[in-house]
Amino acid sequence: MHTLLSQYFGYQNFRPLQEEVISSFTQNNDTLVLMPTGGGKSICYQIPALMKKGTILVISPLIALMKDQVDALQSMGISSAYLNSTISPIEQSAIKQNAEAGDYKLLYIAPERLGNPETISWLKRIDLSGIAVDEAHCISQWGHDFRPDYRNLALFKSQFPHLPIIALTASATPKVQKDIVSCLNLENVNIFQSSFYRKNLSLHITPKRNMKHKIVLECTKNKDNATIIYCYSRKETENIAEMLQQEGVKAKAYHAGLPHETRSAVQEQFLKDNIQVVTATIAFGMGVDKPNIRTVIHTTFPKTLEGYYQETGRAGRDGLASKCILMWSRGDTRKHEFFIEKSENTEQAELERIKMNEVVQFCDQKICRWNQIISYFGETPEFTECGNCDICLSSNDVFDATEVTQKILSTVIRTENRFGKSHIVGVLRGSKAQNIIKWGHENLPVWGIEHQYSKNELSDIFEHLVHKKILIKNDGDFTTYKVSSIGLDLLKKRETIFLPQIEKEEEIISPKINQIITFDTQVFTGLKALRKQIADKKNVPPFIIFNDATLQEIAYYLPQSIEGFGKISGIGKQKKEEFGEIFTTKIKKMTQMYNLSPKSIPENIAKSPTSPRKKSTKTGNRKQARIDKTQELLKEKKSVLEISKILDVTDSTIYKYITDILHNTENLALVHHLLPDAHQYKIIEDSFQKLGTDRLKPIFEDLHEEFSYDELKIIRVLLGA
Repeated sequence: MHTLLSQYFGYQNFRPLQEEVISSFTQNNDTLVLMPTGGGKSICYQIPALMKKGTILVISPLIALMKDQVDALQSMGISSAYLNSTISPIEQSAIKQNAEAGDYKLLYIAPERLGNPETISWLKRIDLSGIAVDEAHCISQWGHDFRPDYRNLALFKSQFPHLPIIALTASATPKVQKDIVSCLNLENVNIFQSSFYRKNLSLHITPKRNMKHKIVLECTKNKDNATIIYCYSRKETENIAEMLQQEGVKAKAYHAGLPHETRSAVQEQFLKDNIQVVTATIAFGMGVDKPNIRTVIHTTFPKTLEGYYQETGRAGRDGLASKCILMWSRGDTRKHEFFIEKSENTEQAELERIKMNEVVQFCDQKICRWNQIISYFGETPEFTECGNCDICLSSNDVFDATEVTQKILSTVIRTENRFGKSHIVGVLRGSKAQNIIKWGHENLPVWGIEHQYSKNELSDIFEHLVHKKILIKNDGDFTTYKVSSIGLDLLKKRETIFLPQIEKEEEIISPKINQIITFDTQVFTGLKALRKQIADKKNVPPFIIFNDATLQEIAYYLPQSIEGFGKISGIGKQKKEEFGEIFTTKIKKMTQMYNLSPKSIPENIAKSPTSPRKKSTKTGNRKQARIDKTQELLKEKKSVLEISKILDVTDSTIYKYITDILHNTENLALVHHLLPDAHQYKIIEDSFQKLGTDRLKPIFEDLHEEFSYDELKIIRVLLGA
């Protein structure tokens, strides 16, 4: 299997669990595979197809996905075909004859065909070696994408008892997993489950304020990257696409109300990189095997967490860093409730409501996003903070929330610990809402005392205080809050409290996760242009030629020979022979043009499935990579402002990195150029000696607020505290 992996797919090593899955299936065991999108599920039945005698039948619900997979297989020299409604009767007849003659290693069909007895009779005339059921969660009524046609698969075990079945899915809760096994009548099944964590996806949930501005900003600053924007309605897809077009972004709408020809054209343009953005309903995406989608945006929260996971999973399938943004508003629950209430099946409606509330809780909670998702799918997380979502990233960007916290807690106490968040925020903002007047709260000394923060910003701060258990819910049917013992203690001692930075109304929070990679971007751009040129001639999407990860590795190593070119990850024998000369010719020209030096490909790095990156003390840990980069830039005497611009993070984040560096190194000379002059330093040192190092607020006030908290933190470390 290792030889086949290298020869056809161009990789030396399998991804986690692939080898074990392949061994199970080739030994004729029924097998259930749970791997995230982009985790390499397809290889789990494609390699066995090459190892086994006969043909593997692949059940796939998506016409577009069938075509893309067959195109990709044929480009690697693997005989395969598909049967669906897009093929003429004459072509279908020829494919059926070829299948009976044993011409294909893989044959893709849709589940609908299995309801026809003639299809079953025909399949019995083919030398089948196994059956692969893709998107297996569709068979379960408890799944998020139940399809009645998948119930036709229940007959396989009775009609083909000698054939092993491999069922594959990216999103199935423990309940759905049991249902898959039951519905397919799998016997003595081997279950393999990869981690649901996808470390290359950065998850961001942002308040649904200034939504259109945020979308335009995201799409215009990443014009070379592919983006899917999931919208709630057909009208919204068209409105957002038109808005982006006016901003110079190549965007088109896709929804079920468009003619089939239009939808096909949009999909084709997107696959071939002729348009950058597709604004779509959830009708789009499952059948799009495009590995270089860099951003997925939801304008309304999805109906289920499974759906959210599936849809965000369409980003970064090539393993490179990608971003997923969800525009969050609790008010959108009304949209989902409207359709839930229309359901005549009360049991199904209740199930949908439960799933919707799970998404609401996911968006509301100030807990690591990945931790929540992993736990939902029944996996025990190995971390409490992923460092790769808005919650974990915001913990690096904090602000002094002491004053506003005191105001919120005082208001909760003065309203007798018996009101909800909206009421408390209204009192602070000086609202004259009926309920506030009814209780006489406009007469409280806390009424109207907070004007620095907007209603939405105060709401966000309130949620952080709940997460820190400074405020806790009261018992009862209504959601009201009281100040906890932690909060009372904080008020009594007048302690300083820092909270994660909130999104200001006029600002857009979309912290860019820099993946510090060393490939030459000019070469990468040139290689993409060459790939596009070849793909257009062959009339296939560019990723069928090579994915972005492979191009980035080429741009890093700059192979000058066809032999060296063949050592790059993702380049198998056929692609080496077909594209080696044209690519190496282009690489040589660009190497000379940009005065670059090729790098040798070490054997232990060759065929690595991920693109090269600068080493960090924790592989794959982006935060650590940024800390390492900060240390390098400090050695070059860069200022905090310069470093923050290079890494595209806030000044406060850089100061936090610096304190981490100082805690882990004795090289204090790194920060000498950042320190105040000797006279000022002595004044600060005296203040620390006089007031102690436990709390920064007294120092801050003693120095008449002339130095920031961030500067004081660094000096506190230098003083040995």
